[in-house]
Amino acid sequence: MAIPEAAEIRKTLIEAVEIGLIATLAAAAGALFTRQFHHESALLGGIWAAVSGVVVYGDRAQIIGNSRRRMIGTVLGGIVSALFLLMFDPTLVLLGACAALTAALVILLGLSGHARLAVVTTVVIFAVQHEHRALSPFFNAGLRMAESAIGMSVCLLIVLVSPLGTRHSVSGEADDDAM
Repeated sequence: MAIPEAAEIRKTLIEAVEIGLIATLAAAAGALFTRQFHHESALLGGIWAAVSGVVVYGDRAQIIGNSRRRMIGTVLGGIVSALFLLMFDPTLVLLGACAALTAALVILLGLSGHARLAVVTTVVIFAVQHEHRALSPFFNAGLRMAESAIGMSVCLLIVLVSPLGTRHSVSGEADDDAM
């Protein structure tokens, strides 16, 4: 195993700090945002924003594509979940049914690369709905969509001011397999 050169170590450390900043700032911003509307789910909102920011991380070009896929998956999962939760209580069995329905609809729409993102959104919305049954399913879904957008925005901002510019080594593996 070769010892990495100083430039590679520097680049790795910058990327690690950027990911840490994205997770921290997105979590804080997501929680602060959600706290204004639904205090009880603010912590999860912050976590969801952090996940969204970290998932789309890459170089500047990758972030745009990753964010587009992330948002489409989030919107589709949010809509299907909200409609489903208007009719049914959030149980484990129905979570599976809703996840399967969400994946099938997304794939049938020709967006198979977005299916996992949509299903992950479904799981988060179900979790919040299970704990806060009085919360409107559409309001719940709307908060989760906003938190995703916050996380992606924080990521883009951090990468735009990065000393690495477009030279990030983190691959765009989030393209089709990201949550």
